[in-house]
Amino acid sequence: MAHLTDPDTEQALHNFALGFLRFHMTDVHLATFRLLVAEGGKAPEMTATFREVGPDDTSARLEAFFRERMGLSNAGRVVRLWTGMLLSLRGAC
Repeated sequence: MAHLTDPDTEQALHNFALGFLRFHMTDVHLATFRLLVAEGGKAPEMTATFREVGPDDTSARLEAFFRERMGLSNAGRVVRLWTGMLLSLRGAC
C-alpha cells in the first residue's frame, strides 16, 4: 500500500497494480483461489473462514486514494471495477 503515497498519481497506480498482481498471481495464492472456487459451494464455511483470517483495508485505502486524488464520488465502484479487471488475469493462468 506504500505505493499509493507516491505524489505522481499515475506512477502510484501503476506500482500498486504491479504489487497487487505479484501477490495475487503467486502459485500459492492461485492454488488457494482455485480451491475456494472449486470447494466453496460444498463447504461455505471454508470461504467464510478464509475471509475472516485477517483485516483487508485494500479497498478502503484505494477508495480514499481515488476520492482524494481524482475527486471521484463513486470511488467504491471504481475500485471494484479496477481490482476486478486486475484479478481477471487469474483466469489466464
